[in-house]
Amino acid sequence: MDYKYFSLRTSNSASSSLNNFCQVQEFGLSEIRDLKKDGRNIPVTEENKKEYVKLVCQMKMTGAITKQIESFLAGFYDIIPKRLISIFDEQELELLISGLPNIDLDDLKANTEYHKYTEGSLQVFAVSYSFCWSYNSFNVTF
Repeated sequence: MDYKYFSLRTSNSASSSLNNFCQVQEFGLSEIRDLKKDGRNIPVTEENKKEYVKLVCQMKMTGAITKQIESFLAGFYDIIPKRLISIFDEQELELLISGLPNIDLDDLKANTEYHKYTEGSLQVFAVSYSFCWSYNSFNVTF
């Protein structure tokens, strides 16, 4: 079900063949799920078609992968307890996980510690060049 399908459903008249359930695939198994209580017995009408579209989107985006989301969160909360992470909003959490969007190469170079290598080592140059190439598309000077 794609955007075109949903835009047709919201702009055109409701179909009497639609009910408030949808088919989802989870771990390779196909399953019919009600979008709301007793949904398979509730036809989609002009009055409830926007709710139907919202519920189908919700099911396709999150409901169909609930078990995977729960497993991911259980593992995530094993690493960082929920009580510690819940104080952050989504932007603060992204900043904590990903860091600043720009990398200060001079700062990185000034604070790099070398073990068994030196700044002039061929290996350090290769890693630095690879990093800078992928990060800055050749606009870096050493």
